[in-house]
Amino acid sequence: MKNLGKFYNLTNRGQATSAGTTTGLVNSPNEYQTAVVYDVLSEGPIEGLVNGTDSIYLNQTPATIGLNGTKFNEKSSNDVSYTASTNTVVDNNGTLFTDLATTDGTRTIRIVGAKKAATGTISITAGSTTVTSSSNFFATGDALVIGSSSEFTNGQYINIEGAGVGGGMLRARILQYISQTSVRIDIPASTTVSSANATIDLTAKITSITNNSTAVIAAPTGFGTDDRDVANVKAFLSSPNRSLTDAPIYNHDN
Repeated sequence: MKNLGKFYNLTNRGQATSAGTTTGLVNSPNEYQTAVVYDVLSEGPIEGLVNGTDSIYLNQTPATIGLNGTKFNEKSSNDVSYTASTNTVVDNNGTLFTDLATTDGTRTIRIVGAKKAATGTISITAGSTTVTSSSNFFATGDALVIGSSSEFTNGQYINIEGAGVGGGMLRARILQYISQTSVRIDIPASTTVSSANATIDLTAKITSITNNSTAVIAAPTGFGTDDRDVANVKAFLSSPNRSLTDAPIYNHDN
């Protein structure tokens, strides 16, 4: 990684000097301002912050301290199982719900493929964002509707076998419900498929957290369909939704 930092003295008409220097006349101490601009180049992926908002510093002071940086940020697991009859989510890694509580605020979880599945009925053309089914499969609750019971979700996703790059999985968010046999998604297909299999993710609110690995969700009746059992799939946990009257978690006022 290469750091290309430059120091700008804004009282010197924006003339750049070497990083960390203070050349240039100061016209008024009350108007003195400086800025450091960084261009960061990296080889390979950059993924998140090590300790969430605990890793964000303002004037050398972390935005949050302790558990706040992790408990008030999004989390995910690559190995989750879900039982529809009890609405129970189990993280097989044993850490997804560590240090979390429902009192933090409203959280939602998205479990890959746990909402419903279609077998041999899905079609989409390469370059198109319209998904069709040869039989009734979609419901109005499959697309995010602001103001409904799904307003805290981060979207609902469909997974279409063979429609992705090189015939892989196409994973896309459902943007619009058109009919029981058609929806519009946010990513066009790379490969044309017909009579393909597909699943839709289950998104629901967390109602209780049992321990580090187990939580219970609200019955997903508000999303237009029943859920189904899945095992060893990915899951994505949202940050908690908080109200204006909740106690602030940050170290900085305003």
